[in-house]
Amino acid sequence: MIVLSAGSVQAAVLPRELRDFGRGRVEIVESSGSGPLAFLFRASAAAPTSLAEEQVRDLPKDAVVLALPNTPPAAVLTGAERDSFLDWAQRLTD
Repeated sequence: MIVLSAGSVQAAVLPRELRDFGRGRVEIVESSGSGPLAFLFRASAAAPTSLAEEQVRDLPKDAVVLALPNTPPAAVLTGAERDSFLDWAQRLTD
């Protein structure tokens, strides 16, 4: 497991799923394990009628967001930070 942290939010995710996210194969990664449910997603993946879409409406569509359900984003990555994170994620191994 890999633990992503932002403020008080911690999300344990499987390396394979995070790698697929980094490579653009999936748009949403759901946390695993015993901690609270969290999501890592591209802003463009938020359903038009969802609360998540309301939270990310003003963000660039290619922003990477870490959030708990029904809460504002704990982290938003754009630009060089997003690119660096995705580059790191796509190089992960199992």
